[in-house]
Amino acid sequence: MKYHSRVFSPITSILASLLLMVLGCQKPNEFAPPPPPEVTVAQPIQREITNYLESTGRTKEVAKVELRPRVSGYLESIHFTDGDMVKKGQLLYVIDPRPFQAQLNQAKAQLAQANAEFANAQSLFERTQNLFEQGATTDKDLTERRAEKDAALARIEAASATVMDASLSLGFTHIRAPMDGRIGEHLVDIGNLVGSGENTLLATLVSYSPIYVYFTVPERELLSLIEKSKAERTSGEEDGAMPPAFLGLADDEGYPHEGRLDFSDLGVDPNTGSMRLRAVFENQDIKYPDIVPGLFARVRLPIDREPNALLVPEKAVSTDQTGKYLLVVDDEDKVHKKNVTLGNLIQEMRVIEGGIEPEDWVVIEGVQKARPGAMVQPSKTDLSSATSEIGTPQDYPTPRTLLGNPGEGNP
Repeated sequence: MKYHSRVFSPITSILASLLLMVLGCQKPNEFAPPPPPEVTVAQPIQREITNYLESTGRTKEVAKVELRPRVSGYLESIHFTDGDMVKKGQLLYVIDPRPFQAQLNQAKAQLAQANAEFANAQSLFERTQNLFEQGATTDKDLTERRAEKDAALARIEAASATVMDASLSLGFTHIRAPMDGRIGEHLVDIGNLVGSGENTLLATLVSYSPIYVYFTVPERELLSLIEKSKAERTSGEEDGAMPPAFLGLADDEGYPHEGRLDFSDLGVDPNTGSMRLRAVFENQDIKYPDIVPGLFARVRLPIDREPNALLVPEKAVSTDQTGKYLLVVDDEDKVHKKNVTLGNLIQEMRVIEGGIEPEDWVVIEGVQKARPGAMVQPSKTDLSSATSEIGTPQDYPTPRTLLGNPGEGNP
């Protein structure tokens, strides 16, 4: 072991000297931090906007009638094609009217007989009354003739009622449409006995124009409406008409159908914590309606105007455990986090109800690269030119009419 140490010791010294020389010739490695990330910033735009209440619901027909026979008999004829649009008073079904015509004829004959009996009884009463005045008959005879006359008159009234009943039954053999609407398929074929011991369902008739949409308002938004109503009453403004409502179906872009609020329930349902509202919309084409019952519906109600609302692109809004926030760059290009309160979404622009100022520069591009407390390279842009039509106000009455005077303007 000593031999090897003596042999390799000089070699080791030479290698160490060479290494020190190489290291001494190199310059020290200086650390170069990466440049700050590039982001795009813009100040919030200010617009006069309309605040909306948005909800979802279902469409429902204004009127629905189940056609059932009011008399029993054999179905003689059908006067419509399944799915037809029918008019009020249009003939739909005929039940064999012959038995009912016979009953009516019999009732009329009984009425004629009762009229004849009454005429005879009236004549006898008048003769007996004359004899009684002359002292040629007794009071008993006069009383009996008066009773016979009154009984004959009662038989006339009974026979008249029988005629009316038979006439109604005969009329019920012709089933007519009680309203305009679209009729479904016929459920009973010709020749079948209907209405015998049961209310046979013949068909269903539905009115498509106008049409209702039922939806609910959560308790929190309802309380907000009540607060707005108090503010309106304090300002002394007069009540308006029922407010408009806008409807969008599942395949619609936006809310192309315009109607009006029609009804609000009596109170909040404690099981759901919401109040039910109803809006009514017109179907322009009755034969091929745009809106049919049972559809999923998106409803938007204008609530109030905000003259100087702040809007930023929706993509600039971030979320963490503290809630919604925006990243803002100060004059020294440093990023700050600001928690915000969000309002409605309007054409990909989000209304900011609180948390930022109009002069703040908000990060709208490169949000993922910016961090609170870090430095950035901001590139400023202007949002107003790209959003010139956002928040165009619409005419509508005061918000308290959402909860007051329900039922005005019902069709």
